Amino acid sequence: MNDMEQLLSKLPHLKHLELSATVHHDLIDGERLQKLTKQLTTFNPNFRTRSYWTSLTLDSFRTPFWLENKHWYVACTNGHFVSVPHFAEKEVDEDFKPPIYTTAPDTTLFYAAINQLKMSNSAVISTPHSSTLNSFSLQTSLQKIIDQSPIKHLIVSSRVTEFEIQCVLKGLPYLQQLSIEGSLRGFIEKIRHKSLEQIRILDIEDAFEDDDLIRDDLECIFPSIERLRVSSQCSTTKTLYFVERFKHLSSAEFHSFHDFTDENERQTWQANFRSVCRIVRQLQNYTFTFRFSKTAIHMWIGRQASQ
Repeated sequence: MNDMEQLLSKLPHLKHLELSATVHHDLIDGERLQKLTKQLTTFNPNFRTRSYWTSLTLDSFRTPFWLENKHWYVACTNGHFVSVPHFAEKEVDEDFKPPIYTTAPDTTLFYAAINQLKMSNSAVISTPHSSTLNSFSLQTSLQKIIDQSPIKHLIVSSRVTEFEIQCVLKGLPYLQQLSIEGSLRGFIEKIRHKSLEQIRILDIEDAFEDDDLIRDDLECIFPSIERLRVSSQCSTTKTLYFVERFKHLSSAEFHSFHDFTDENERQTWQANFRSVCRIVRQLQNYTFTFRFSKTAIHMWIGRQASQ
């Protein structure tokens, strides 16, 4: 606390302070922090401490200064004392629950801060002895995220059930980025005949094998993809397939290429890739810019107007 007092005494005109530090428990004191921060317009602490939290820990932060004058809300979670919503969790999974100890008036601030949801496990509750679709529902924690959070990025495992995927996609109007973990085929089979026109960024962990049906579905399901990332082995032919099928694609990353230890072998592979791209460029009026790393290729694609 003394160090912080000395610091702020040298900054009399400071108006905005964001402070992350490992601190002693004596710094978690609303009265002392009020004296230090009363001249500030914004104060966003993120203090790591070994203090044991109880409902009484935050009583000194429930005064009119904190709640009414400044509207500065705090929470204790995972060994941290943080301001909310500034340091509220932005990336959560299906089991997320807001902190128990907080001065926020309700949970709205926590859910409103979430912009990324990761679904790895089943979150379905079923009615015993019934197998109809109407007998299923999502567990409460996941349903609250869907209803109250402006999710822009969904990370979903192909192991998640068709019911969950359909419900979640239907309930996320702000969704722009989709990351598919596991089998692409397994995911496609669960959303076939559905068009996700709002998705602009697509991350694929497991690129499909040569499968015409999956290829056709992919193009129909994702008609608006602008940025693509593939993190599994991807041949030159498959790479260019993505470029041809995704009509709005402007940039792409293809990872996990063969790790060339021989420089001549690597240069030969790059020359072959450029040669194929030149052919495609001539046939399709594309322009390509490349950057090769050791195990990946980064592409920027332009499409020339038809003559």
